[in-house]
Amino acid sequence: MIKDKRLIPLLVLLVLGFFVYSSAYIVKEGEQAVVFQFGKPVGNSISEAGLKFKIPFIQNVKKFEKRILEWDGDPTEIPLEGKYILVDAFARWRISDPQLFYKSVMDVSGAQSRLDDIINGIVRDEISISELKFVIPNTVYNGKYDNGEILEGEKIESSDNKNIVMTSDTCIEGATSEGLIDGKWTKGTGKLKSFCDVGKDKGRQSIVNSIISKVQDKFVSEKMGIEVVDIQIKRINYTDAVRSSVFIKTRSEQDVKADKLKSEGLQIAETIRGQMNKKEKDLSSSAYKEAEKIKGRGDAEATSILMKAHSKNPEFYKFYKALNALEEVVGKDDQIILTTESPIFKILRTPQVQ
Repeated sequence: MIKDKRLIPLLVLLVLGFFVYSSAYIVKEGEQAVVFQFGKPVGNSISEAGLKFKIPFIQNVKKFEKRILEWDGDPTEIPLEGKYILVDAFARWRISDPQLFYKSVMDVSGAQSRLDDIINGIVRDEISISELKFVIPNTVYNGKYDNGEILEGEKIESSDNKNIVMTSDTCIEGATSEGLIDGKWTKGTGKLKSFCDVGKDKGRQSIVNSIISKVQDKFVSEKMGIEVVDIQIKRINYTDAVRSSVFIKTRSEQDVKADKLKSEGLQIAETIRGQMNKKEKDLSSSAYKEAEKIKGRGDAEATSILMKAHSKNPEFYKFYKALNALEEVVGKDDQIILTTESPIFKILRTPQVQ
């Protein structure tokens, strides 16, 4: 017995405090909790933050993350069309039902293991049944290969040598340097949002959407209490062993295309050059004909003038003809010997003073 009765209230307070401390617990923001009694969940999961209570010694509480968690898988080699490609994916997930979550995987570590198995398996299956050109669209832009990265520019060519034109939310095949923006065709515009094929929903984003849908269905069917919020492919490319040979092949294909374009350009240049030469000859011929016509008219007019002059003054005409003959015969420094009876001498002779 307690001799000092003043200690009884203190002991009662201590016992009550211990029971309160043992029964109270706090659920923080970003947390959710499940109350267990003899190893089995009791009641509904607790998702609201605040001070909560349980029966001490009989019940215990386990807390789980309510925030979105991350999963980052290891890069995986997947065979596709005789080549090995490297796929690196990541996901965001959350615990949607703590009771099912604890029952199926117990904790985050167990969940990560199941995520590895399910996501990697579905990614492998979806990539394996896809066409290589939609998984790794080797587009060419300004002479550089982007290996599937998103580009923006005037002309983009797919790996099957078909030109595509991007619009604000889709792509149209069979044209270049054009874009359909807000319902209007414009030159040199357009943004590449995803690689797609008209009439076929086989683009990379479609593959990702299919992966997300199948992963979500898998977790729902297995009742794990896990919700996959998003899955994205962080990196997808040929493996190192394949990449160099693919680049060599692609470069060879582009060299062939470049040689073809160069040959076509030379042919066009020769055609233009031939047309210009023909046009030049035609112009020269026309100009020569016109010049001959003008010269003929001039000679005719000169002859007409001389004839008129001869008819008016025959002596002057003879004098003029003699001067022309002398000019043609005698050079600048020439010396000539003339008789006094020569017509030319008579022209050059000093006239006698009458």
